[in-house]
Amino acid sequence: MRQPTDPGEQKVVDDILQYGWHVVNVLGERDLPEFTYTIGLFRSYEHPEVLIYGLPRERAHQLVNDLGEKVRQGVTYVAGNTYDDILRDYRCTFRAIPSSQYAEHLGWAMWFYEGRGFPALQLVYPDAEGRWPWDGGTSESFRKHQLILADAPVPPKGAA
Repeated sequence: MRQPTDPGEQKVVDDILQYGWHVVNVLGERDLPEFTYTIGLFRSYEHPEVLIYGLPRERAHQLVNDLGEKVRQGVTYVAGNTYDDILRDYRCTFRAIPSSQYAEHLGWAMWFYEGRGFPALQLVYPDAEGRWPWDGGTSESFRKHQLILADAPVPPKGAA
C-alpha cells in the first residue's frame, strides 16, 4: 500500500483501512461532467473499482457507497451484466474502463495502487425511457453527461 505524504493522501489510506474503500468526487471541467469513483474495492475485496458519471455528486457518492456495501457482503459486479437492484426502477450495467482512461479519470486510484495494476468498471444507467447511452434516440445531453469511457477516445498525453 502506498505510504501517504500529506493529509489528503492520509485520508484516502485511512478510509480504505477503516471502511474498505474511499470515494473521490471529481468536479466537471473542460468538456467533462462531474464523476465519482472508488479507491480500495480491489485491495479490500478483489473487486474492480467503480466509477459513475452524470449523477449529482451527493447521489453518486451515496450510490458508490451502497455498491461498496454490497461488494463487502459478497456481491460481484461484472462488465456486460445487467442489474435491477442498483437504481430503483432502472436496470444498470457495467462497462470495463480501458487502462488508457485511467490517468484522466482515476488519478487517485493510480496513486494508491502505484500505477495501473487494478481493474475498474463504469456503472451505466439508461435514460427515463430505458435506453442506454449508446442506443439510438437518446438525447445529446444524456450522452454528454454519461460519457462512456470504453467508447471514449484515448486522452492525449499530458491531459491528466
